[in-house]
Amino acid sequence: MKPILTIASCLVVAMTATAVAQIQPSIQPSIQPAPDANPMTRSPSAGLDEGAAKSKLEGEGYRDIRGMTANPDGTWSGRAVRDSIEQAVTIDSSGNIQTR
Repeated sequence: MKPILTIASCLVVAMTATAVAQIQPSIQPSIQPAPDANPMTRSPSAGLDEGAAKSKLEGEGYRDIRGMTANPDGTWSGRAVRDSIEQAVTIDSSGNIQTR
C-alpha cells in the first residue's frame, strides 16, 4: 500500500507544481540597448559627437585637427592649427571653443 501512496503523492506534487508554474507571471529582464560605449564617437553629455566638434572647429578656421578626446564633463579636447599656430583646443557641448 505504501508504494501506491508514494506514487499518488508524487503525482499530486507534480500536478500542483505544474499548475503553479502556469499561473505565475513570467519575469523577464528588461532589455535595453547599451549606451554608446565608444567615447570617440559620442561625448558623455551627448551634446556633440566627435564629427560635430571637428566641424565646429573647422568652421572657426582650425585645420589639422587631431587627438580629439571626449572628457567626462561633456567637452572635447585635442590639438588644431589656426593662423599657422598649433594650439590645444577644447570645445564644450554648446560649441564654445577655448584655446590653451
